[in-house]
Amino acid sequence: IAKLGSSSSVLRASPPPSCPLMVLARLLAAIRHCVPGMASPSLRVAVVGAGSISREFATRHFGPGTGTLVASIVDNIEACAQALAVDVGSVQAGAAVVGDNAYRSRASQARGSPVPCYTELSEEALAGCDCVYIGTPPSSHASLVCRALGAGKHVILEKPLAATAADADEIVSVAEAALHGQGLHTSINIGMRWNAALHRFRSDLVAGSLGTLNRGSIRLHFRTWPREWQVQPWVAGRAEGGPLREVGTHFLFGLHELFGHGCVARVRAEVRYPDGPEGSASESEVDGVLELAPGGPFALPAPLQLGLSVRTAGQGGLEDRRRDVYELEVQGSWWTTRPTAAESVSSASSRPHGGLPAAAPAAALGPGR
Repeated sequence: IAKLGSSSSVLRASPPPSCPLMVLARLLAAIRHCVPGMASPSLRVAVVGAGSISREFATRHFGPGTGTLVASIVDNIEACAQALAVDVGSVQAGAAVVGDNAYRSRASQARGSPVPCYTELSEEALAGCDCVYIGTPPSSHASLVCRALGAGKHVILEKPLAATAADADEIVSVAEAALHGQGLHTSINIGMRWNAALHRFRSDLVAGSLGTLNRGSIRLHFRTWPREWQVQPWVAGRAEGGPLREVGTHFLFGLHELFGHGCVARVRAEVRYPDGPEGSASESEVDGVLELAPGGPFALPAPLQLGLSVRTAGQGGLEDRRRDVYELEVQGSWWTTRPTAAESVSSASSRPHGGLPAAAPAAALGPGR
């Protein structure tokens, strides 16, 4: 059994802390070659959105460690933009970053001066940056990407790509044109590609350690949705939020990384909503099957079926657990070899989900959200 998820039994769940930095480093290395005559030794970033993920990136990831500098904060709620601008200015002036959760990061004390802040991605905000980071609700992505690329700026965009297929197609079209026509880069911030456990998973598959793959599952089980740190109302809404968009994205991306893009041939699912099919709340439960097409990089001899289970109210065995469970599991005709201690082995007694039998070890990976 190879397992990627939050409920680790052998290889610890969370991605390395450097994952966001690795994403940034690779993107920014490419961007630097495309910014002629940079006036500043640091790549200047306009942070659009002052919510949870933008707060993490603005205070923890943009800075000397990645050769970047937050040049401004943009949020349509002025008070939110001002609050984050104060924290960023304080951190740039030497204040420590504190907080019990990365998404609630703040400066330990007020220092220096706030960075400039705006209530829209204005010409002034664009003029003061080389790159635009977009951490806003998905429905706003298309217009912001178009505006940033149209002004000749590189873009780092939070997942999910968009709230609708039409918006997603527009973003891809505009981004491809900007890359080929102006050398402008657009990147999606999804760190699964650089996750060490995903690479271990792929290595096991390449080595044939699982034997013939015969079944699998994706479980997204949460004690509550939205999670306690997700304070933005849209996360609970059907139009833009929900666990499949917010967390399922990581595992669907992981599937594509492992089995090839377009690997999911068919999907069958029953989706339940707390306010019914005509309401506005995001999904509360999902039961279904994802069928992977035969062939692919691991020459699947037949379609591979992955069960899909989503729970958002502490069901599915979470009643006595302190952590959510989100994982991708693939099973084969024989077991994997047990990882070594250097691979962050945890004992069966420390398994947050109670553990698998000792004869069936599992490698675990999670998106860290």
